[in-house]
Amino acid sequence: MITHGNQRMQKILVVDDNPENFGAVEVALEQAGYYVAKTHAGNNVLDDAYYDMPDLFLVDVSSSGTNVARLCETLRTGLSASYAPIIFLDDSESIYTVDQILDSGGDDYIQKPFSFRVLLARIRAHLRRSQSGRDEVLIQLFPDTHSICINDREVTLTRVEFDLFRFLCQTPEKLYTANDLLENVWQYPSGVGDVALVRNHIRNLRYKIEENPDYPLIVQSRHGRGYMVRGRIRTPHEG
Repeated sequence: MITHGNQRMQKILVVDDNPENFGAVEVALEQAGYYVAKTHAGNNVLDDAYYDMPDLFLVDVSSSGTNVARLCETLRTGLSASYAPIIFLDDSESIYTVDQILDSGGDDYIQKPFSFRVLLARIRAHLRRSQSGRDEVLIQLFPDTHSICINDREVTLTRVEFDLFRFLCQTPEKLYTANDLLENVWQYPSGVGDVALVRNHIRNLRYKIEENPDYPLIVQSRHGRGYMVRGRIRTPHEG
């Protein structure tokens, strides 16, 4: 952990195969109060991040030749870095489209050339969201009324919504695929249910329990891998 005085410095790991590209960016980040580390694409990301997990990844796609989907999978699974935002930088001649980058698991995309003011504003926004996502959320379930409490805020759900949420709460932060949920919540035989049914109910859940359904902190998903709940499940007898 890097500190400045008594305060912890937030760490940004820059992933780029050409270190000369990030000279000005590194200076801007350090002047803004961040600790900056640099690494190459590939397995080095895991090696460099393992002992001191960064708060955010900044990846230059255009110069590193990074396989976006593979890198996101490496970071999310190899480091259990589900909370650390990944911001990709790319140029207009990229082989990737914006939706491909975001659908692969990236949190944001900034096209070159960009202003440092915009870059720093995006970084601050993602770090705020990431930190709030790590703050513990207390969840209590009431099966008799199909209702839940999120930090003492009561929400009434439909029976199916409640069953879905309760199943996800059995093992917080464990990912369940749409097929897992169809088989265990809806009791459909394998391969019979429609994954769109799960997506629709997840969307409805988020609109009821999330402060911002477009940026869910409780019912989260990982592209191509499934859904999970983040929070501490409080039993009814707890105060």
